Amino acid sequence: MADVLYFVRHGETDWNAERWMQGQWESSLTERGRAQAEANAVLLARLGVDRIYASPLRRTRDTAETIAARTDCPVTYHDRLKEWHAGEWSGFLYQEVMERWPDEWAAWRDDMWNYRPPGCENFVDLERRGGTFLSEVLAGAAQRVAIVSHGFIGRAMIKGLLGLTEADALTLRQGNDMIYALTRAEGGWRAERYVAGEGPFAGLSEGQEAPKTA
Repeated sequence: MADVLYFVRHGETDWNAERWMQGQWESSLTERGRAQAEANAVLLARLGVDRIYASPLRRTRDTAETIAARTDCPVTYHDRLKEWHAGEWSGFLYQEVMERWPDEWAAWRDDMWNYRPPGCENFVDLERRGGTFLSEVLAGAAQRVAIVSHGFIGRAMIKGLLGLTEADALTLRQGNDMIYALTRAEGGWRAERYVAGEGPFAGLSEGQEAPKTA
């Protein structure tokens, strides 16, 4: 049974830096992104990891392989860890999405968790597929598990584990150099974070503590 879950976001890509809507489209790590992955790999080697699970997209695969090289742990890839499917918005700058789909963009921003833009998944979809993945991991033998995924799907999985409200989950921001660590505690999970290889810092973000839930 897993006692610690490390939620790792992939290192920075050109698409992140330039504000493109990536979704499940492929992109490569920047030089900065590779350095972020290496810093997180060094950190996880120090903390100890038994198993690594990762999204099979190139940016997460490259990050996971960097971690595997430092921790000497196997990597298992799961489609359920892919980022949200951005549908018709894939491959456009955020600014272009706002201009081409103004009504849909406004509806999405108004109800980001439940609204499904053209051809896209919503956060309900992500929480469902992320939840089935976590159920299997939590029932497995590995005790300290690194999960290398993406900003949206990671947010959805953390919401499910901690019982966050939709509004609180949407406030979570995970930089490409940040790891969220969830540790089993009495009555639920304790949340901490590491930033650029430093930490742990209490809570999910500055001034935001995680509720203790089952």
